Amino acid sequence: MAKRLGDLLIEENLVTQEQIMRAVQEQQKTGDPLGRILVKMGFITEEALFYFLAIQFDTEYVELAGPIDAALLEYIKKDIAEKYNVIPYKETPANFVVATSEPDDHLIMKLKERIILPDGKELKFVVTSESNMKAALEVNYGVEKTSAADSGENFNEI
Repeated sequence: MAKRLGDLLIEENLVTQEQIMRAVQEQQKTGDPLGRILVKMGFITEEALFYFLAIQFDTEYVELAGPIDAALLEYIKKDIAEKYNVIPYKETPANFVVATSEPDDHLIMKLKERIILPDGKELKFVVTSESNMKAALEVNYGVEKTSAADSGENFNEI
């Protein structure tokens, strides 16, 4: 079983037990995800949050830079990219890799039901920051995306 985000951050000395407790108290009031609260309170950076989410989900953290190959964008249409907060990242001989800022144990299953993968490819995901994802969706799909906090979507795992 994956370690909890707070435990990972404490182990790496990025936050203290007291800071986690303060964030949990805020979470009980607001219902916001713990990671988002830690960032909002200034205890960790957005990049640190998503880096450790990648560790929690046993995947890679990536920075998205520049436009995505148009051939990859054909596999995930704008409406799916926007709804699930994903964007194609790369294709390897064995995998079709998508980037997301909202990792979820069920993400792969949801996407497999809604996209057609290149023949013989497994679907994998990597994690990127929310601001990185927003910029990538705008550049590649023309999506003006509000943050998950503003829209109330997903982001429940964090």
